[in-house]
Amino acid sequence: MICDEQRTADESVPLAYGFEKVSGHLETAVGVSITGAVYWNGIGPGDIDPVYPTSYKNFSDPESLLEHVDDNLIHPQEQGMFHYHTATPAIAKTPVEKADPVSEFHGDTVTEIMKYFSTSAYARKNLPIGMAKDGHVIWGPYREDVGAGVFKQWEPCDVDVCNGAYMADGSYGYAATMFHPYLVGCWGPGSSPDEIGQQCSSKPRVCIPPPPVAQGSNWLYVSLISTVLLQYIANI
Repeated sequence: MICDEQRTADESVPLAYGFEKVSGHLETAVGVSITGAVYWNGIGPGDIDPVYPTSYKNFSDPESLLEHVDDNLIHPQEQGMFHYHTATPAIAKTPVEKADPVSEFHGDTVTEIMKYFSTSAYARKNLPIGMAKDGHVIWGPYREDVGAGVFKQWEPCDVDVCNGAYMADGSYGYAATMFHPYLVGCWGPGSSPDEIGQQCSSKPRVCIPPPPVAQGSNWLYVSLISTVLLQYIANI
């Protein structure tokens, strides 16, 4: 479902959100960054992830579909509209870093994003990086671990199939994740993701739920096995 460029088309935005297109053809646009540039979905030509492409459908040379971006991970489409497919380092860079000359980027996208976000205020607060086309906030790469008082990167099981989640205050928003679809995959809230990852990306979201907590007789059985193993190790 997420490997479909039209999943974020204008006509697919639920009427309840009050979206109204004034002009233009922005079927692949999912929102606006706080930098002022547009966020696009995580799908490129051939319905393949343009950031971490893979062989999909009739395409056997995924590297040829890798889109060229600059150090801020932005590039223009044919009509000249600059856009991102992921969170952009430009948001988390210091004033000095923003003043550095920009050149074509040739590294690993996730590494580049986290290079700046991991040392910024975004690693200590749940801060927005933009607004989605349906009116929901797009949050940065870190979420608050409620109760633990710490912030962690979004993990595959934290978000729904649209890459969204409910925040601590009960509001719904989308997350900037380091796995596909990176920002907005469809208009949420969506269903919970399963263990099957998107076939159109080499960095799919794969949610593997933790095993159930053993209780009662099962807990006793696990405890006995653990005790035996510890004794065995101590006697080696």
